[in-house]
Amino acid sequence: MKVILDPALFLTDVPGHLTAEEDAKLVQLHGDAVRVCRQGHSVVAVGDYWKKLQQELVWPLERIGSQRLKAGLSALRDLAKPQTLPAIPPHSRKKVWGIKQLFEWPKLGSNWLEIMESLLVRCALLEEPLMILVRNFEGRNQRTHAAGRCNLIEKTRWRIRIQVTGTPPCIIPCIRSPRNLSVEWTQRFDERLPAQVDKARFPFCPPAKWWGRDVKPFRTMESKPAWEDARGNGWARPATGGGRHWDVYISDPNLTETIGLNQLNIVQWEVTPEGKVGDIHHVPTEKQGRLASIAGWSCD
Repeated sequence: MKVILDPALFLTDVPGHLTAEEDAKLVQLHGDAVRVCRQGHSVVAVGDYWKKLQQELVWPLERIGSQRLKAGLSALRDLAKPQTLPAIPPHSRKKVWGIKQLFEWPKLGSNWLEIMESLLVRCALLEEPLMILVRNFEGRNQRTHAAGRCNLIEKTRWRIRIQVTGTPPCIIPCIRSPRNLSVEWTQRFDERLPAQVDKARFPFCPPAKWWGRDVKPFRTMESKPAWEDARGNGWARPATGGGRHWDVYISDPNLTETIGLNQLNIVQWEVTPEGKVGDIHHVPTEKQGRLASIAGWSCD
């Protein structure tokens, strides 16, 4: 699979300046990108796109970054594969959905929309699997829904679609981390939700057509914004408890009766989990006597 790098991967809050905190965030971001690419994928490095990316964003970042950041940038560059892409046939009709939101974004500067559209269309003509490694920014490709101390971060762009006359539609997933490849629905939903593939006892079960625009992925439950799964359960971030679990609100009265509770605290997925992913994190003292079953549920 070919990988296209989002120019926003190399932005700093203040051009020419980098705080230690921002440097650390970029190290993690680029580390995730390298791990994705090392799963047998090559970075597309073509013409004006690659030249502009390196000159305007990567080289200036290397000059001010830490040694760890420079190492990550070097690793990404080593994964790049120069190649020749087909030209866009003259008079062909093309439609591209989802890129203005990403590349007409003011913080990226000028001309990126035109360059990225041409690059993505030419890559689509290869008729090979593609992905774009993205960086999420509020007001660009994410929106935060807050209620008190509970936040839900919605990804507002998870796929790009390209159609060129005479070729099949090309769907390009927007990838942020290796988790988005191993659990595909996290391209739209929160990566920290436990999945059935994690062997979670209480997994998040995604809607059947989770990618569809007509699927609303969250709703308000108990006055909190919560991801809604295929069972109607709501998964909300906790206001207390260190944020290492999900507050899960169970809608099915039969399931509530079986478990004995209509709300559970479930261990989130993370690189270094606190407990087993998808198991019960804790049961408040006042509810312990009501818990009847920890058998969990399946998404099948």
